Amino acid sequence: METDEGQLQHTTGENVPLPPDFPRDVVLPDDYTVVSVMKLGPAQSVVLRSPEAMSALYEHYKSGQADQGWKETLSMQGAEGSALGFEKDKRGMLVNLRPDMEGQTVVSLSLQAP
Repeated sequence: METDEGQLQHTTGENVPLPPDFPRDVVLPDDYTVVSVMKLGPAQSVVLRSPEAMSALYEHYKSGQADQGWKETLSMQGAEGSALGFEKDKRGMLVNLRPDMEGQTVVSLSLQAP
C-alpha cells in the first residue's frame, strides 16, 4: 500500500522471515518466532514470540544493545509489561515486552532510521 510516508509493507503469520535488511546490531532472543513484520519508509516494526521469560529478555536487551553500542534512553519494568528505548547513529529503537495468554513473551521491536 502507498501512503504519504512511503510504501507500507506488512506481513503476518507464523514463522515470518526477518527482512533481509534487518539491522545486525539489534539483538534477538535465543529462541523466537517472527509473527509480524511491518515497514513504512525508514520505520520498521518486528513482532516476535519467545518462550523466554519477560524478565530474562529485559536483561538480554538491556545488556545486549549496550554491547552493540546503543545508548539506553528509556527503561520501564513491570509485571504486565516492560519497555526499553535505545539510540545509536541517529537511529532509535523501542523494545516492548509483554506476556501472552500462552505463557510466552511477545517482543515488539520498533526501529526508526534517519
